[in-house]
Amino acid sequence: MSNDARPPSDLPAADAELAEAVEQRNLERVQSAIRAGANVNRAIRDQTTNPEVTCSLLHIACRRDFADIARELIQAGADASSRVVSGPTEGETPLIAACRSGQRMAVQELIRAGVDVNYSMRLNGTALANAAAMGHAAIVDDLLRAGANPADPANAKMCEWVFQNDQLEIGMTLANAGAPYNAEKALCLAADANKFEIVHDLLQRGTNPNVKNRYGRTILQELCGGPCDAGYIDVVVALVRAGAEDVDDKAVDFTAQAGRLDVLKELMERKASKQRYLIAYVSAAAAGQVHVIRWLLSKNRNPGALLRALYMAAFADKLEVTAVHNLSFPIVELLLQHGANPNATMSTSTMTLLHYAYDA
Repeated sequence: MSNDARPPSDLPAADAELAEAVEQRNLERVQSAIRAGANVNRAIRDQTTNPEVTCSLLHIACRRDFADIARELIQAGADASSRVVSGPTEGETPLIAACRSGQRMAVQELIRAGVDVNYSMRLNGTALANAAAMGHAAIVDDLLRAGANPADPANAKMCEWVFQNDQLEIGMTLANAGAPYNAEKALCLAADANKFEIVHDLLQRGTNPNVKNRYGRTILQELCGGPCDAGYIDVVVALVRAGAEDVDDKAVDFTAQAGRLDVLKELMERKASKQRYLIAYVSAAAAGQVHVIRWLLSKNRNPGALLRALYMAAFADKLEVTAVHNLSFPIVELLLQHGANPNATMSTSTMTLLHYAYDA
């Protein structure tokens, strides 16, 4: 590449015409300038995108996805492996420029031209790492098909960057292609983002479902520790079935609220305790999960649990303020039929449920 950082106006006439034609994506003028003997490998400053960068016209065309212009320049002898000679992106090839800016058609033209898809810049890495970091999934696929090596030492941190930037699907594509990655970190991120298919895939590979985050909490504790978000139920189920431990009974609470009796049964089979039944009763009653209450009644009728469930069902909308509501009435009725004491008082009060109903 001829190193000349002069603005286009100071270049030989044919070169200046070619530079302007590339900038304007005027294919006819590009072809005319080439016929007039313009130097297709002359380096100029990229006045539009980054004036600090001295690069080839092919860089400019690829950065802006002028694939037709790129093809014409390559056919006229432009060096498809040329590198930026100065500026913050020194060493960047047209392929890496196209990958960073997401210009897939330009990437495909360069691949067809036979460029080295595994070349790595000293600071910014390979074309594959740049496409992945910027979230360009289709380009990642193109590069892998063209022979990009995700296991190259230059890509050692690639998956970590991608997963940290929430590009989880791309991360798994790279992992499946052989890129090194931290499966436990990926599982934490995928679960937090509610990416069930990725969670399922990682668990199928044997990733530890009990991995803890930097705060010492498991994924199950994080997902089930707050208000019940039923949208996460598939991820919670996958973790439980992969052997995740419900160390503080939060999954019992979560699955009872969500009405997932199948998973609740699994948790109870692992450890059935008075505390777990109490949590399940209260959570199912508050959420109006009649089928869960029926099953609990068939397994355990501890008077304290029945009373707490009755209290929660009667005042589920707004505890101690709102009276019995339509959705929880079947549960109230069911609990009373199975021995819940309507005249009992809560441990913190001398008032019965009837008192609460009248005060509401």
